Amino acid sequence: IGLALLSGCSAFATSPSSLVGRVPGAKSSISNAPSIPPPLRTRSSAQALTGLRGGMGEGKPKLIYFDGRGVAETARMMLLVAGADFEDFRYSVAMVDGVPSIPEFKADKEAGNLVANMGRLPLLDVGSAKFGQSHAINRYVASQNGFMGKTAEDAAIIDCLYECVRDTKEALSKLRAPSASGTPEEKKAKTEEFWKDTSDKGFQHWLNRLDETLAHFTPEDTGFAYGSSLSLIDFAIYSWIESLVTNKDILALGTKPWESCPRVNAAYDKVLATPAVAKWIEERPETMF
Repeated sequence: IGLALLSGCSAFATSPSSLVGRVPGAKSSISNAPSIPPPLRTRSSAQALTGLRGGMGEGKPKLIYFDGRGVAETARMMLLVAGADFEDFRYSVAMVDGVPSIPEFKADKEAGNLVANMGRLPLLDVGSAKFGQSHAINRYVASQNGFMGKTAEDAAIIDCLYECVRDTKEALSKLRAPSASGTPEEKKAKTEEFWKDTSDKGFQHWLNRLDETLAHFTPEDTGFAYGSSLSLIDFAIYSWIESLVTNKDILALGTKPWESCPRVNAAYDKVLATPAVAKWIEERPETMF
């Protein structure tokens, strides 16, 4: 839909897909928040949960992004699972003649209100500080809400694994299923070969490497990506896999490559089964990405 034209943002999710369709008749979980001086429009946090476990600055944290899941969804899910009372501020995105229209975002960018991330999104405002970069935000939210383990060593390993997830995604982003020529059957065969390929030029190879590293740090099968509780890694894996579940090539396979990787698959399932996440997926607003 031309989201690449949305200049000035860090990144958007590569797939505008949702694992679970919105339940018919369910109300949007984002409600109108107290008025804010124009040109901004804001919507309050989904569920407006309370009981924040960490000390996230002064006042209610404000997560600032476009009206979509994108690179802010990992932080949103951690905040929801932690029971945080936070503001989910979203700039509206509309398609006008096939081009994304984001006037409020552009106005704030021109006014210098987004300088903390070089005029881009996302941003997190915790009262005592306002900063950007999705990975910095994810790490901060995780550290303030009990998702970085119990010790400094836990935190270092979780950070290591988080970088492994990022490396895996980056490697895969450089790989593309071949645009095969030939009959439809031949094209399908070459595409399936790419997704199942266990060489370093195939999708399955990188999933397997990530799974092996997760198993190295947690030899026993606990159902979590690391240790015996939810951590930043579980949420990072979930957000990534969720962006793949409706990929047309994967759907055509009839199988899901990550299901052969027990640690990756367990992390995805664990987050999906978390009540706060399940409720959010059911009720979150429908967006373009």
